[in-house]
Amino acid sequence: MSQRNFQKYFMIYFILFGLVISFVGTFTNYFFQMEELKVSNDRKAKEIFEIKIDTILKPAISNMESTIKSLSVNETILDFLNKNNSHKEEELEQIFLAVANSHNNIFQIRLISKEGKEIIRVDKPNRNEQLAFVMSKDKLQDKRERDYFKIVSKMNEQKIWYSKIDLNVENGKIEIPYIPTLRVAMPLFKNNSFNGMIIVNKNLTEVFNAIGKSSPF
Repeated sequence: MSQRNFQKYFMIYFILFGLVISFVGTFTNYFFQMEELKVSNDRKAKEIFEIKIDTILKPAISNMESTIKSLSVNETILDFLNKNNSHKEEELEQIFLAVANSHNNIFQIRLISKEGKEIIRVDKPNRNEQLAFVMSKDKLQDKRERDYFKIVSKMNEQKIWYSKIDLNVENGKIEIPYIPTLRVAMPLFKNNSFNGMIIVNKNLTEVFNAIGKSSPF
């Protein structure tokens, strides 16, 4: 091979080698930059998520806790349930209506008997901000097979029970459009025996939307 050809091939190999090194270096730098960006975004998302949990989700749950605690000690409810005072039913319905209408995202409040049957139920049409209404007696449901009734009916003290966040179910079917639902319940007792329960359903759509409003998400 002549010196001229040798120089030519050497130059070609040198350029190719330089291109390979440059490509590898660029790719490696890009990879590390993307990893660093991912770590940074994950950290920001976690920080924002924790802040929003404290400022949005926890206050929403705390509000439900206050509501159900107030209902659990309401004399009208206790008188109606413990003394079988049917004259208190209309007054109790008005209490449930007032509570539901004063909380935009509460779409259902129920008083359930110790046998698992809905006694009084207040719903909101379409689960939105429309005024609540009292469900007619012929549409009240038996809830003894639902997990929340099975759990709450076996509680031996009056404390708050929280469901997992899931979709609302009516008449054995998932309600459409989908409603992310948190249920908060409390057992009621008579002579230290389970005598029924109060359960409140909250629509978490707005809560999730508020938590998700952030670029890292």
